[in-house]
Amino acid sequence: MPLPLPNLDNRTFADLTLELRSLIPRYDKAWTNHNPSDPGITLIELFAWLAEMLMYRMNRIEKGNYLTFLDLIGVKPSGPRTIITFEIKISKAALPTDFVLLRGTRVSAREERTGEEIVFETTVDVPYSEESWDEDREIWVFKAPAVNTMVIEKELLGVSNGSSRQTFSLKWGPLFLDREEESYAGNPKVTVESPDASVTWTYKTDLLSSGSGDEHFTAELLAGLIRFGDGTNGTIPPAGSKILCTYRRLGGPSGNVVAKKLTTLIDSLDGIGASAISVFNEYAATGGLDGETLDDLLARGLGSLHEPYRAVSDEDFESLARQAAPDKVARVKVVADRNLEGTTPDEEGHISVIVLPALEQLGLPELPAQYDAVTKKFTLNRRSAAVTNALRGIPVKKLNWEILRYLDERRLITTIVHVVGPSFTIVRLNVTFQAKPGVNAEAVKQAVGEALAAFLDPYEGWKDQQGWPYGRDLYRSELYQLIESIEGVDHVTALQMKGDATATATVIPVGENSLVGLDELTVTVF
Repeated sequence: MPLPLPNLDNRTFADLTLELRSLIPRYDKAWTNHNPSDPGITLIELFAWLAEMLMYRMNRIEKGNYLTFLDLIGVKPSGPRTIITFEIKISKAALPTDFVLLRGTRVSAREERTGEEIVFETTVDVPYSEESWDEDREIWVFKAPAVNTMVIEKELLGVSNGSSRQTFSLKWGPLFLDREEESYAGNPKVTVESPDASVTWTYKTDLLSSGSGDEHFTAELLAGLIRFGDGTNGTIPPAGSKILCTYRRLGGPSGNVVAKKLTTLIDSLDGIGASAISVFNEYAATGGLDGETLDDLLARGLGSLHEPYRAVSDEDFESLARQAAPDKVARVKVVADRNLEGTTPDEEGHISVIVLPALEQLGLPELPAQYDAVTKKFTLNRRSAAVTNALRGIPVKKLNWEILRYLDERRLITTIVHVVGPSFTIVRLNVTFQAKPGVNAEAVKQAVGEALAAFLDPYEGWKDQQGWPYGRDLYRSELYQLIESIEGVDHVTALQMKGDATATATVIPVGENSLVGLDELTVTVF
């Protein structure tokens, strides 16, 4: 029985051709001749044919070669991951410009039930940047992705048989391994023990440059394997010697800690006293599992191939903007051929990405509209001026810059990206209604105020509760319908809508790329 062939990508020549043709109007509206005789269509078909041939060959590689392939496309074993915030309470001038928050910096928390120390370490270098200075709080703030790791001490892998290219499996693989730096302190350490001596061998990313007498070994990240040489490239461990390995593995479910749990800094920061540093995880750590098999990794890798990495279409920009900061973005809208920053005229090649940040980024509560008996108005704490003002704040500016940098690395060279916040069309409502006999009039008034505020909400408004649609005009008739559908309301006696102008209106036009900002809401009941 033949082995089943993998299927990394099932798109055919026809699928690829259709996909490429669909992009033509996006970049050249004048290109309308899509007949096979058109030279441009000929090039499209050529590239589609080459891509299909490449996928055909990739779909026939051996299963073992997937390990390297998955590593190349960035598919890593699952493990608890989060963002660690480092706050450094020193003056702006006191931090040297060559400061780097090094990858491998460790923070920890204590598991209350078992007393286990849960350790996370940062995975990238974060260099000095003026953007890291928080002007309002007068502190430095650095953020770095981190992953939960566990150290396995001197695990017995087996005994050498003296043969060439011996391979030993780790019990708790896959490894957490920095494959770029052989000198990194967190790389695995192998001890070869014989009756006469105990020798620590040196980790190498490969053995191609190792000599016949070099006591070197290499490791395979995803497979969780330790490999030795053949006597030409790397020496062979003596027959009968024990092979022991100390290594780091990704943590499991115990590493899925809640937010603000990781508060202990293990490693010092160069030149900065410990008393000036505080650390915490802004978000809960997620992704910790009991372990993935190779088949699990392959399934996840196949899915990742269909996720956009290169920003070409509007959908790509939207998806990648969400990927850039998944916990910080509530809504994204992409507008082609527009520069909504206004720094240059609108023209082809410009892309504006409108980002509505998550409420946590604005620092606003999620409370419903509350009636104020003194002013006889509802307090609108997240629906208008508060949101607009928060969008101008430092945290949102940093978020936009973070998304822009992410998109800029993935755009076409001819595309210019702009990341902006939404604009708001200001609306003021004055509602008077008659309550039904026998009902609690004040409770009905509260329900009316909450319903109107919720309906116009940029986050959870409109009929689908996905937020008020961009550019959707506001009609007085639909507000009448909404109010009179509320239990306890007999009928609406008056409803005034005011936009930016002072005059009342039956319809308030909302800008193409704008949301409704409910700035004032007064409700009166008879």
